[in-house]
Amino acid sequence: QQQQMQQQQQMQQVPADGVGNEHYIMVSGCTHGTVGAIVRGSFTLAAENHGKPAYRKDSQVNGLDVMLYFWDERDGPNFCGWWFGPKIGGDQVWAYHPSKTQTPPKTGWKVPYDGPVDSTFVISGKAAAAPQQGMYGQQAGMYQQQGMSQQQMMYQQQQQQQAQQAQQQQQQNQWQQQQQQRQQAQQQAFQQQQAMKQQQMQEQQRMQRERMELVKKQQEELRAKQEENKKRQAEELEKKRKEQQAVTQIRVKLTKLKNSSPENYEANKKEYDEVYEKEIANCGSQQAAITTEAEKAVEMAKKKIEDIEERKRKAEQAKIEAEEKRKASQALAEERSAELEKLVEKAEAAKDKLKKAVEPLTDGSDMTDKKLTATIKAVETSTEGSDKAVKAVAEFLTTKGAELNPVGLSAETRQAIQKLRQRLEAVRREAATESKKVSSGKEVAEKKIAAKLITTKMDATFAKYDKDKDGFLSSKEVLAYAKGEFKFTVPTDMLNGMVKNLSGGAKGVKKDLLQRLKVQVGISREQARDVARKAERLENEKRIAELKQELQVKIDAATKTVEEAEGLTATAEKEGFGLVLKAKTLTSVAMLALADETEAAIKKAKDGTAKSKEAMAGVAAEDVDLELKSFVTAGVKRLEVRLSKLDPKLTTATSSTTKLRADGKKKDAAEVAVLEKKALAMIKFHQGAKNLKNEDVVAAFSKKDTITDKQFAAFFAKCEKEPTKDGEEEKPAPSAEDL
Repeated sequence: QQQQMQQQQQMQQVPADGVGNEHYIMVSGCTHGTVGAIVRGSFTLAAENHGKPAYRKDSQVNGLDVMLYFWDERDGPNFCGWWFGPKIGGDQVWAYHPSKTQTPPKTGWKVPYDGPVDSTFVISGKAAAAPQQGMYGQQAGMYQQQGMSQQQMMYQQQQQQQAQQAQQQQQQNQWQQQQQQRQQAQQQAFQQQQAMKQQQMQEQQRMQRERMELVKKQQEELRAKQEENKKRQAEELEKKRKEQQAVTQIRVKLTKLKNSSPENYEANKKEYDEVYEKEIANCGSQQAAITTEAEKAVEMAKKKIEDIEERKRKAEQAKIEAEEKRKASQALAEERSAELEKLVEKAEAAKDKLKKAVEPLTDGSDMTDKKLTATIKAVETSTEGSDKAVKAVAEFLTTKGAELNPVGLSAETRQAIQKLRQRLEAVRREAATESKKVSSGKEVAEKKIAAKLITTKMDATFAKYDKDKDGFLSSKEVLAYAKGEFKFTVPTDMLNGMVKNLSGGAKGVKKDLLQRLKVQVGISREQARDVARKAERLENEKRIAELKQELQVKIDAATKTVEEAEGLTATAEKEGFGLVLKAKTLTSVAMLALADETEAAIKKAKDGTAKSKEAMAGVAAEDVDLELKSFVTAGVKRLEVRLSKLDPKLTTATSSTTKLRADGKKKDAAEVAVLEKKALAMIKFHQGAKNLKNEDVVAAFSKKDTITDKQFAAFFAKCEKEPTKDGEEEKPAPSAEDL
């Protein structure tokens, strides 16, 4: 009964079109020749896909599994449903059902997957016989406990086995009967469904026939209407074609008429009139428009011919006027050309006059100052005249240039004017050349005159010192010459050598060697100056060496102060090095004392540095010669570099000392707090041990109103001490130094 109830519950839970929660199912039917052989048979629950069961056929087909599975809408709604295929989600499939039931639908399968529904394709459940559990061992045990004999036990077992077999046979018969009933019910439902489908199909076929007849009738009516429209359109097209042909012929003649020239206008107008009279009646609906268009076109063509005739008349008139104007311009140009030729001839004459005035400067002839002045004046006058003549031609060309070059000027006149321009350009070039000759010729003439003056002056100078008038300057006369002209006394050895070299064995220096004598005297003067400069240089070098030695003494003194500052800085740096590490093992008193010592060393180092800077400033402020500036600067720079290395070291030492002092103060405060706590604890213990009042405790320190440091420390040395615990060392009393 319980099993029947479970089966009823399962049947109630499964939808009418689903196979249900079956572990085994059977596929039957399927009329498709290929797919039927593949899918028919028994299937077993093998997996789950997309939340629904998947079955595998108990035997393979051609080496392939046959799977029945569900696929959701992840690839689109057209792929959602139940599928038969060799693997889950594969591309090859055999049958398809679009249902989304929890279990495979029994009927309605499409075979193949994109074909029609196969009504014979059916999926049904296949119940498995529940295995029976044997009770033989238990019953044998019961019989033995009751003391039955072996024979009785065997008999009982046979009876029980027969009863079980009968029960199993009865259950098998019941299952077969139920299976037959289910199959009959399924077959009956299938037949009813098929009958309904057949009825629906017949109704659909009837409605389809009616729709086809209606569509056929509508199509025939549409074809008739289309034929009628087609015929009407053809007639309208033919009518429009003839109208358009007539319009086109008229427009062709209109276009030809509009493009007419005065020579063929009348002939084209006649052709147009003939075509217009013939075709205007065939223009149909376009007759009014083409008539208006034709009237406008004829009017435009007529006006065009009139405009052409008017332009032609004006062009002829303009041509006549232009020719008259050209002749007048030609006559004026010839007149201006004659005027230009006269101006060019004047410019050429002025140029020739300038050339003649320049000749005395370039022919190499001797010239006096007076003659040179007169020549230069004549050249300047001629140059001014040439420039004015050229300028007059240029101004004429500027003001009358348009009249000299009118439109339509004859080639002969144009060539004549061009030659006049070339002649003017030649005048300009030659005048410029002559002007250049003036500058160089004047310079040459001036040099000759100057040389002549120098020669005359030298002759006078020679005659001045040639006292005996023998044409030679003796040694005595040369000495007088040097003193008189250069205020220089030639040394005797130089004088003798000078006269000997210049005389060449004669009795003295000749007049034509006076310039060489002047050079020799100049050389002697420079040699004398060299001797004086050398003595002056040696004296200056000696003075500089002495000053340098004095400055070196001052630099050495400053160097000594720098060395002392370096030593003091090294000491301060050594004192400050590792202060933080040292402080970890020192008391606050020792830390503060060490800070005082380090600060004192730093102060000494800073004082030494300041002293060194003062010494260097004194050396740098020395007012020395330019030759010693670099020496002093280099010495001071070396000391400044050495001093610059000390400040960072002192800064580091100062920072370490400042931190040490701050840490010492913090440690002192902490030690005082600890000592205060320890002292109070000892006082309280002593007070309790002696059972003293507060005033008695004060009296224990001192009998007077004041307590000295010695009395305060002595109390803790003699007061009662708290006994130590087992294993602990006795804690010492605070020392006088601590207190």
